[in-house]
Amino acid sequence: MMQSNQEPNHYRNGNAGVPAYTNGGGGGGGALVPVGNGMDPSPAPMAGNEGAGQVDPKALLNAFRRRWFLAVTVGLFCGGSAAAAVYLLVPPNYVASSIIYIDATPGSVLQDNSSFSSDFDTFKRTQMFRALSRVVLDTALNEPVRNQTLKKYGFKTIGDLPLLKGQTFEIDWLEARLSASGRDEEFFAIKMEYSEKPEELAEIVNAITQVYYRDIANETKLNDKKRITKLVELSVDYEQQTKKKLDEIAKLGRRLGITNEEELSLDIAADNAFTRQLQDQWFNHTILRNKLRLETQITEKIGDSLEENPDIQADLIDTLIERDPKMVDLSIKADAIEATIRRYEETLKDTENNSVLKSARREQKTTQEAIAKYREELRPVIEQKIRESGNAPNPGDLPAEEQIARLDVILEQLKEELDNRKIQKTQIVTDSFELQQLQKEAAKLEARTDEIDNKIDELKIELDAPDRINVAQWAEVPRIKDWESLYKKSAMAGLGVFGLFVAAIVWFEFQAKRIDTLGDVTGGLNLRIMGALPQMPRWASQKSSKAKKTAKSAFWHSVLTESIDAARTVLIRDANVESTRLVMVGSAISGEGKTTLSCHLAASLARVGRNTLLVDCDFRKSNVHRVFGVEEHPGLSEVLLGTASLEEAIKSPSDDGPDVLPAGQFNSQLLAALAQDGLGKIFEELKKKYEFVVVDSSPVLPVTDSLMVAQHVDAVILSIRRDVSRRPKVAATRDRLAMLGVPVLGAVVIGLDGETSGYRSGYGGYGYGSRYGYGYQYNRSPEPTPSQS
Repeated sequence: MMQSNQEPNHYRNGNAGVPAYTNGGGGGGGALVPVGNGMDPSPAPMAGNEGAGQVDPKALLNAFRRRWFLAVTVGLFCGGSAAAAVYLLVPPNYVASSIIYIDATPGSVLQDNSSFSSDFDTFKRTQMFRALSRVVLDTALNEPVRNQTLKKYGFKTIGDLPLLKGQTFEIDWLEARLSASGRDEEFFAIKMEYSEKPEELAEIVNAITQVYYRDIANETKLNDKKRITKLVELSVDYEQQTKKKLDEIAKLGRRLGITNEEELSLDIAADNAFTRQLQDQWFNHTILRNKLRLETQITEKIGDSLEENPDIQADLIDTLIERDPKMVDLSIKADAIEATIRRYEETLKDTENNSVLKSARREQKTTQEAIAKYREELRPVIEQKIRESGNAPNPGDLPAEEQIARLDVILEQLKEELDNRKIQKTQIVTDSFELQQLQKEAAKLEARTDEIDNKIDELKIELDAPDRINVAQWAEVPRIKDWESLYKKSAMAGLGVFGLFVAAIVWFEFQAKRIDTLGDVTGGLNLRIMGALPQMPRWASQKSSKAKKTAKSAFWHSVLTESIDAARTVLIRDANVESTRLVMVGSAISGEGKTTLSCHLAASLARVGRNTLLVDCDFRKSNVHRVFGVEEHPGLSEVLLGTASLEEAIKSPSDDGPDVLPAGQFNSQLLAALAQDGLGKIFEELKKKYEFVVVDSSPVLPVTDSLMVAQHVDAVILSIRRDVSRRPKVAATRDRLAMLGVPVLGAVVIGLDGETSGYRSGYGGYGYGSRYGYGYQYNRSPEPTPSQS
């Protein structure tokens, strides 16, 4: 027995000196070419987790290739059944439809919309949605019935129709059967489908169309009418405010005694001229009186002239400035503005935002600045007048005291007259300022009223513009059911179910993760390839002598022989380097070609003169004895149980072929014997007699027999068949063997040579009888279809 927990050097280090082989390029050649150096076969991640979340299009295509016939057959049957069910069970519908026309450019009387630019498609889709909105449908239920035939049965509104009367949720029922679809660029149709009552269908569609056209389609004009109503109300309100302002203006005019602003200006100008005359007289008399008074009161302290008394002179100058006519006008204006501001502040609540009050305050500031500026300009002028009048002769020959007394009387009268004039002028200026403000407000109101009236006129004119949306065709009572739509529904149902079943079958096959390419083995499973066997065509494995004699059959058997010889070459190389002479050929599950490989490998070793024994350890389903045409009993089972010797169990079917140790009879005692060390001793004895011992085992995953056998061999070769082997199961097999410390030399793949040689692939088996003349053909599969090549 040879059991080692240490892997051979080539297993651990990749064995760069021992190449793996596959069939060379070209469809006719049978030679094997290297596909890569030995690789580190350390356990790789489970293949079942490879590419999680990713879908390989090539793998999907291969899944379809493997199951296309089943998928198409089931899909056609189920799809045809679905189409037939829809055609037979779904009744054809009547279709009632109205057509709506939408002008690409809005109609207008005053404006030229020929260059109007807007997203018409968005506008059209919006209208199609609004045409079937719940608001429209709810309103349509209350529309009166217009069809005379339906009226005769006493139906007054759309909601009374039998088609809707029996529905619990009428609007939901309508939404499920109504649709709006665009026909041409400027048209769309409102449709309703149902299998009965065509008169009611047309009536419902027309009611919906009517509501949409009346309430929504031309809402621009409806909105314009509402705007006109609001603008008229606003215009009337402004007219009333204007009238009120004009009445106040007339009242102020009567109080001022004028009828217009021109008369007011003339009246103020005349009053100013008369006041100026009075002020000139008062000015002259004041200067004369002061001069006389000063001359009578001359003392040594005061001086000889008016210029020598600066305090009296300053008071006189200030008095004369305040009596100046223009200064009086400015003062009166300032007082009037201040009175107006005070009145507004007492009456208005919002004193910060009132426009009239803001204007008055600005005018007050401007007037105050004008008064200050004029006072500075007037002061040197008055001083000059005082100096000039100081040298004038005294008037008359009356004594100075009497002259002063007369002048005082005159000045008093002039002062009283000027004071009265000032009071009157202050009232006039105040009223005139208020009059100006009222006139400004009235002018603004009149301008707004005119603007509103112009807008009203424009909107009234636009009401005569053509509608942008119109009903091109009202719905008519349908007479023929829509069979074409039923055909389409049936076809869609059939195609949908067909596609669903095809996709489901292909998807389940894809999830099986069957091995399709060499990359699945070298990359996905991290196994080196010892050889690649072509998939033999069905006719090449026929038993008939006619098939044997053909050149094509001879060619395919030659290709198979050379492919097996390549794997043999790698095995012999490993035996020379690592003393690997007891080799088990295994697989993850049945049907992966392990018996095929073991039989061919043993025959190839014997053909080159190697003393070889083929041991059948597939106790539950033995086939080696049938392939080589030997008796099944006694076999390895009997040797293990001690009922037969090795010499009795080993058969030699031919001189140039391998010796065969059949499996023998399987029973429950055999499993207990396998668990003992008897098998290891048998293998040690066989290794002494033979150069190579090739063991055909049972599948690794279904039963434990192969694992118990594997513990006593030097190494294991895995058989992998395209479209049969599955990556997760092969990976599980590799991992189980690794846990037992059994080295895996690599894999021999069957049917995966298409990437290098272009050989045809499929499920075809190998005819051992036709090759060796044993009269038995093992595990023949159906002839491959063209899609599997």
